[in-house]
Amino acid sequence: MKNFFHIIFLILLFLLLAGCSDNEEENVSGVGSGPASPVVNNSNDQPKVEDPTKIPVIEVPRGGGPAPGGPFPQGGNSSGLDEAADQNAVIFLMEEYLVNFEKAVNDGAFVYISHLLDPESQLYEEQIDYVLDLYERQITEQIIQYQIGTPIKSGEDTYEVLVQETYSIHYGSEGREEIKNFKNTYTVIRYDANVWLIHDLIVTVVE
Repeated sequence: MKNFFHIIFLILLFLLLAGCSDNEEENVSGVGSGPASPVVNNSNDQPKVEDPTKIPVIEVPRGGGPAPGGPFPQGGNSSGLDEAADQNAVIFLMEEYLVNFEKAVNDGAFVYISHLLDPESQLYEEQIDYVLDLYERQITEQIIQYQIGTPIKSGEDTYEVLVQETYSIHYGSEGREEIKNFKNTYTVIRYDANVWLIHDLIVTVVE
C-alpha cells in the first residue's frame, strides 16, 4: 500500500514539474515576438537637394561688361579688380563695337553703337555725324578682318587698345569699291562697376 501511494506521489510530482517547464518555455518564446518598432523618417533631417533643372538666367550688361556674378561686383570700389578680367571686358566691348559699327553705317542707325560709347565724350557726337554722313552719301562698309591687341592700362579704370581693321568700302553713288586698312587706337573707360565704354578714338590709315 505504501508503495502504491509512493508511486502516485512520484507521478504527481512529475506532472507538476512538467507543467512548470512548459510555462517557462512559453514565456521565453514570447520575448520579442511582438511587432517591430516603426522606423521614423524625419524629412527635416534629410539634406536639401536643389532642382538641377532650374538654371539661372544671366544677362549681359550694357556696354559689353561682364555678366552679373562675374569678376566685377555691383558697385563698390574697382581698385581691387583683377587686371586680366579688365582686359577681357575691354576686348569683349571692342568685338561688340566692331560688329555693330558696320550695321550702324550701312543702316544709318547710330543706335547700334550708341550704348557702347561714352555719352559724355566728344567721340559720341562725332560718331553720330559720321554714321549719318556716310548713309546720306550711300557709302557702306564691310569689315573683312580685325585684330584686337592686348589692352594696356593707362590710368585708373582706363585702357588703351590698338585694333587693326580692314574694311571693304563701297561708294554707291560712284559705283566703286576699295579696301582700306586701319590701325586705330581706342580709349576705353570703366563707366560703372559692370560697364565699359569707348571714350576716344584715334584713326590711323595704313597705306
